[in-house]
Amino acid sequence: MYVQLIRAHSFGQRAQSKFRDPLLLAHLPFSKSSLLSICNSFSIHRSMIRTLLRSTVEAFSCQKLMSKRMIGSRYYIVYNCRTSGAWDGDLALSATYLPERLCTFAVIYGCTEATVRTMLSRLHELESKTFHPMLLPTIVAEIERERHIGYVRKARQQLSDRIDEMMGSQPPPQARKRTPSNSTTSSNSTTSSNSTTSTGSEQADESDSTTLWLELSMFRNGMQNWHDQLGKMLEHVDDLSSTGAPSHNIHENSENIHPTLGLSSEAAAAREADGTDALKADFLEVGTRIKHRLLQLKSDYEFHIRDCNALIEAMSLATQLQWNRIGRKDAQTNLFIARTSKQDSSQMRFIAFLGMLFLPGTFAAGLFSTSFFNWGTIKGQDMGDMVSPYIWIFIIVTITLTGMLVGSWWLYMQRMKNASQNENSDCVA
Repeated sequence: MYVQLIRAHSFGQRAQSKFRDPLLLAHLPFSKSSLLSICNSFSIHRSMIRTLLRSTVEAFSCQKLMSKRMIGSRYYIVYNCRTSGAWDGDLALSATYLPERLCTFAVIYGCTEATVRTMLSRLHELESKTFHPMLLPTIVAEIERERHIGYVRKARQQLSDRIDEMMGSQPPPQARKRTPSNSTTSSNSTTSSNSTTSTGSEQADESDSTTLWLELSMFRNGMQNWHDQLGKMLEHVDDLSSTGAPSHNIHENSENIHPTLGLSSEAAAAREADGTDALKADFLEVGTRIKHRLLQLKSDYEFHIRDCNALIEAMSLATQLQWNRIGRKDAQTNLFIARTSKQDSSQMRFIAFLGMLFLPGTFAAGLFSTSFFNWGTIKGQDMGDMVSPYIWIFIIVTITLTGMLVGSWWLYMQRMKNASQNENSDCVA
């Protein structure tokens, strides 16, 4: 296997930007004439431009085209691969594979120094005799997996912490068993001063939760899209194993095979057939290893996608539980207000009853004490000012009646209050 690496040091590296630009990969570090020269030298198909402009959608495509200008090849296969530009580190690949010459021309866009080192280490570790056309897309898929997993783990941890915070916001049982009257009385002095701050913090928490949920959903969708592209890669690997393996006419078009001088036509044909069979076996073996690696990557993506789905559902459940908790709290507050209003109305009815009970006697006493009535004359004789010696009976009776009525009212109100507290504790339990 012969691999020639050409790095764009003379043109520059990946474009830089202060802000996130999904089309940053399309800003090539060379002029249009240089791009045309590279496309002609590397047999890059024009469909590469459409792939580069698909900034936020993962893509993998391959198409078999008939050759009109390539010497020694009747057809060729064009590969275009693009990772999502929704977050930093996206890559694009454009490759042309000549099956009859076992030659692959490829250009990788968006490489950083770390990406170049990773690809070089993977290429240097190859031990096969043939360069499989799906090798570079597989390397891009492995790099994309590392990028996806790095972002997903961070977003997953943040969302998990947020879910734990939401589920831990429920007050302890001791605080829930307190009567609302005590908590309302003790917090009246601080509610007005902290209402603005608490409202702002609640809005910030809701915004933060929404952002985390959207981020993880975006990563989940990106991994699902790339999972679908891995399925396309697997299908194409199977197609190459059946139709794209080296054929017996490869030596007619190869420039790297030594001539078989001094051999008979039968011996030369046998030697060429043995060499072709060896290349075909190596090609199929490399294809099998690539297929196994793609299956492993696909399985990893399925695991992380299920994990993201579980967290997203947990976030929805935690949000629903929090809303249910808030609704239950509001319902308990409304129930307490209704019961307090009921007690107030009972007290007002009792006060009205007392008024109706004592108002006639008070009215009669006030009426008979006016100057229209003179109870101090008997048979025309003025008895003068006189205080009855039985005045103490009036005082004792008045105090006794008042004490009995007030005591009965107090016992009745305590009984109603205890019954209300028992009902509240039953509702909380």
